[in-house]
Amino acid sequence: MKNFTMQEIISETGLTADTLRYYEKEGMISGIHRKPNGHRVYTNSDLEWLKFAICLRKTGMSVKNIKEYRKLMDEGDKTISIRKEMLKNQREKILEEIEVLKEGINRLDFKLEYYQSIESNL
Repeated sequence: MKNFTMQEIISETGLTADTLRYYEKEGMISGIHRKPNGHRVYTNSDLEWLKFAICLRKTGMSVKNIKEYRKLMDEGDKTISIRKEMLKNQREKILEEIEVLKEGINRLDFKLEYYQSIESNL
């Protein structure tokens, strides 16, 4: 299993060092080992989790909910149904947002076509 330095994780995820430290402090990342010199050592599992956590943030999931999801992950398989429900809820929220955005695009397109027709007649 490959280990990663903080710099490699930053490069792979696009997170800043401050954000990575914040995620660790807030409990969004758990069990990070340190070398004797104090430098953090990340595993492939840590990297994959961070990529998923970043995805969740990009979908609008709150840090609080991601922390809760991580806590449930750390509790093991007995929490799968709860985690699954959290992801279903987030997915539904995203789908609702997509519909709102689609409506916005339709309204913008209508207005742009209207303005185009006016300009064509000038």
